[in-house]
Amino acid sequence: MVRPRAGGFCYSEEDFAVMQRDAELVLERGADGIVFGFLHADGSIDVHRCGRLVEIAGDKQTVFHRAFDVVPDAIGELERLIGLGFTRVLTAGQQKVALEGRERIRQLIRQSNGRIEILPGGGVRPHNVRQFIDDTGCDQVHLTAFSARCDASLSTSPIRFGCSPGAPAPSYECVDSEAVRRMRETLDEIGNSIPTR
Repeated sequence: MVRPRAGGFCYSEEDFAVMQRDAELVLERGADGIVFGFLHADGSIDVHRCGRLVEIAGDKQTVFHRAFDVVPDAIGELERLIGLGFTRVLTAGQQKVALEGRERIRQLIRQSNGRIEILPGGGVRPHNVRQFIDDTGCDQVHLTAFSARCDASLSTSPIRFGCSPGAPAPSYECVDSEAVRRMRETLDEIGNSIPTR
């Protein structure tokens, strides 16, 4: 992901310069693609800046991230992303979590008609992925699978360094391999239950 800071997606010229260089560096070092998103102050897609990073990516994949979930006109902006040549767009259907955005995701998949991939993400888990796929018709999902691990070196200190919000302190985030395994098993089951034509 090419993102110089947290917060929104309307970047300064300095941020933009850093993002261009970061994109060049990760691609030079073998990344298969880049994930990014630029918006204007009104929430519309910054076509110029997005176009520049698509150009830098060349034949590599380009994913417009969840900045898409705050654009005021999802239907029109999806067409902009298609016109720019993005590979896919990551979205929760303009909601906090994808389950709440199911109807919009289904609508975007229909609209895209294979011209861009719609990658639903945000709250999709092994226990709800089957119903989510049935509801939306999606053929891929984005999984965030992190869990908190405790670090004993801080157990007696009142100082906290980067602990995850709501996680036990002192802690840090790491990949939850069990959640990844469960999702893989569930997706395999779903794939095996789809009748062949």
